[in-house]
Amino acid sequence: MLLLDVTQENSRGRECWVWFAESPFRPAGYEIAVFKEARLEVRHKGLQPEPFHTLWSDLTGSAEELLSKLSPGKRRDLGIARNRGWSIRYGNSADEIRGFHQAHTVFASTKDIGLPLAVSLLQRNADHCLVAFVNDSEQRLICWNCYLLDKPIARLWYAGSDLAHQKPSDRGYAATLLHWDMMLYLRSRGFQTYDWGGVVLDENDPAYPITRFKASFGGTHQQRFDYYCRFSPPIAQRLWRRLRCR
Repeated sequence: MLLLDVTQENSRGRECWVWFAESPFRPAGYEIAVFKEARLEVRHKGLQPEPFHTLWSDLTGSAEELLSKLSPGKRRDLGIARNRGWSIRYGNSADEIRGFHQAHTVFASTKDIGLPLAVSLLQRNADHCLVAFVNDSEQRLICWNCYLLDKPIARLWYAGSDLAHQKPSDRGYAATLLHWDMMLYLRSRGFQTYDWGGVVLDENDPAYPITRFKASFGGTHQQRFDYYCRFSPPIAQRLWRRLRCR
């Protein structure tokens, strides 16, 4: 099943991101096409596989079994977060997606990381999108997550926090609470796997502390493959559009 098909402009040109439940059915006709999260390694002329590492948390057991997989420190952090009086909300309405997009755009600009896709694209694909927020006792936003939903897998797509609000430890507690609550919520909705959206393996990588945070929830390592394909426009683009109409 095709999960999401969107395009955006970036420094490398026009890019197409496509998530598949299985291997890509045909390459897309863009200068750069990216097939994200193909769960089977495939061989296709013109497609270049690139390993993608992530963690999966199994949601099929009981809540007690899920909790037992958290590290002792993470269970302690969760207990602290539960006593802060913070609230969690989630949904996929146009207003909720717009609120996420505004918050994450500021976060991404401050951190100098990739900006989220256009809000209109997210809203058009709302059936496969879920956003979640943590607010403090005064209803000020602390942190948020955005998920791609491809049952039975829910994949963390974006995560961020209000860098001007709360001290770093509180942002960490809020993120712990949000992930735990969403794992339970998604489990109750029939999802079987919580995909942590990617990790790095090099302990010297500046992003490794994020990997350490994700690993503290007890997920298992998975290797998937992204597929990249280059074409010479505009002939390939016209061919792709014609094929899509069949």
